[in-house]
Amino acid sequence: IDTYKVETNILDSIRLKLEHENRYEPFDQNVLERLHSNLASHSEPRAYLQSRGISTDSMIEYFLGYSLPMDMVTFPYYDPEGKFVVGFQARSVTGKEFKNSTGTKKSQTLYGIQHHKWDSEVFLFESPIDSILAHQHGIPAVSTMGANPSKTQISLLTSHYKTIYVVADNDSAGKAAAFKLCEKLDGRGIMVLPPEGVKDIGEMNIHEIPQWANRVKNPVNSLLGEM
Repeated sequence: IDTYKVETNILDSIRLKLEHENRYEPFDQNVLERLHSNLASHSEPRAYLQSRGISTDSMIEYFLGYSLPMDMVTFPYYDPEGKFVVGFQARSVTGKEFKNSTGTKKSQTLYGIQHHKWDSEVFLFESPIDSILAHQHGIPAVSTMGANPSKTQISLLTSHYKTIYVVADNDSAGKAAAFKLCEKLDGRGIMVLPPEGVKDIGEMNIHEIPQWANRVKNPVNSLLGEM
């Protein structure tokens, strides 16, 4: 059975690589630079991102941007190999509206994979913002950029990572979705929850996030420490 899984993962990797060579085109760099420059020169979208816990360094590292016509912050995402940007997801500064760039669909890759392609384990979030928050604290994290991961995203997860901590929102719908996803991850998925009373890590402070991640990864040590 183990040999079969190894062979299957190798075949998945080869298939994904071949699909990558034929499917992905770099997004217009001029557009990305203009959006990034807009963010640097407009305080309101920067203030919104900071209110969500995203640091200035992360805005630069992830090359976040801002669209004036849409009044949305933009989150560029890379091809599955983490080599170049193939599109972006945009989120309204006020309200909760989302849009996606034309071209490569977000369902064909994982947000943040350029930083964590070679990690053996990863925390999986629905929201790009949550994955950035985790990354800021040295936690390997990627995002599906939506509530329903595609078959391609599931293949990427199982071909790259041995352990996938599927972070669920602390409500019945979030728990059900995370449980269902874990069943598709070839035994690699572990459903985890934010602390009680917190819906997602965006509601946690800068000290609580790394402490929570450490408890998730080392539950026995955490319990012994509390005794």
